[in-house]
Amino acid sequence: MHRTGYPDVRPYAPRIKPWSILLGPALLATITLLAAIRPAAAEMSRETSISAGSFFAAAATCERHGEILTGQVAPMMKDIDKHLSRNNRHWIAEGYRRGFEKAAVYIPDENKKEWIPFTVGSDECERVQGVLDEYKAILAPLRTETPAK
Repeated sequence: MHRTGYPDVRPYAPRIKPWSILLGPALLATITLLAAIRPAAAEMSRETSISAGSFFAAAATCERHGEILTGQVAPMMKDIDKHLSRNNRHWIAEGYRRGFEKAAVYIPDENKKEWIPFTVGSDECERVQGVLDEYKAILAPLRTETPAK
């Protein structure tokens, strides 16, 4: 178990299929939602929460493999966690765990909900880093807000 309370990263066999173009906007909308309704608890759908958790699993895997700077994911998850409802915390943890188990990210598209394989590599992890950088900019004001209960 990782110090954030989420399962620890485990290595997996890489698979090939791009996903971040689909996932990035959904997760960015999630973080924007958090920023808009602070300091109250943000309530996201189960699918959106699982998707966010699976993205963080992919980002943590990129960290583990040295494809992005280490030490970004755990603090970001901790910052977000403070502003989430109990259900969302549970669902994000579920997405995080399942993302590692499946080596995939969950895409809750309107027409089709699916797990898309994630490949650890410079291209994929560069996209992950781009989304993390956008999250950091959105989360910066939240660090001074009162956490949800």
